[in-house]
Amino acid sequence: MDRLFGIVAFAAFAAFLAIIVLRVPEPDLIIVFAVVLLMVAWDFWLALRPRRHHGRDRRRGP
Repeated sequence: MDRLFGIVAFAAFAAFLAIIVLRVPEPDLIIVFAVVLLMVAWDFWLALRPRRHHGRDRRRGP
């Protein structure tokens, strides 16, 4: 269920950015939105991929 909500949220955010880019076609704005969309996609990928634990918690220090 989390993946479904994540995909819907990502699609809605991408559609929102696409509407703004189509309304205001400035090259620098398009670049900023592309970078932001890539960062959101990367965060989405990291958050929803299967977790693999190898005996220690990766969020904590050594």
